Amino acid sequence: MSEPEQRPLGRRDTPVYAIGVAAAMVESHPQTLRMYERTGLVVPQRTRGNARLYSDRDLERVHHVQTYTAMGVNLAGIEIIFRLLDRIEQLESALGNPDNETPTVADEERLTEELRARLRGARDEKEPSR
Repeated sequence: MSEPEQRPLGRRDTPVYAIGVAAAMVESHPQTLRMYERTGLVVPQRTRGNARLYSDRDLERVHHVQTYTAMGVNLAGIEIIFRLLDRIEQLESALGNPDNETPTVADEERLTEELRARLRGARDEKEPSR
């Protein structure tokens, strides 16, 4: 097996799991992981031989996708949530927030509910009164 392309990584970011192992760890099918990659939700690193290698952080992200889909959020909605969470993390880093931690599932669920409420409100505004 070829080595992954080199870039500075933390322990959680080290790509170590082949797609079959990663799929088994998250109790999913490899094709599902490929779909998440096509949509950009999870982007594993590639070896020089083009094999996918997943890190612990990638698998955490798959777990978040599974949680959101179980809540009824579609993949497009999950993409929006991830972009917002990534932006929040960037802003916290820029502010030098010492408490900058990875958002928890509870944080993400709260954000999802807030987004749902905003979407419901926007939908209600567009519907004509009867």
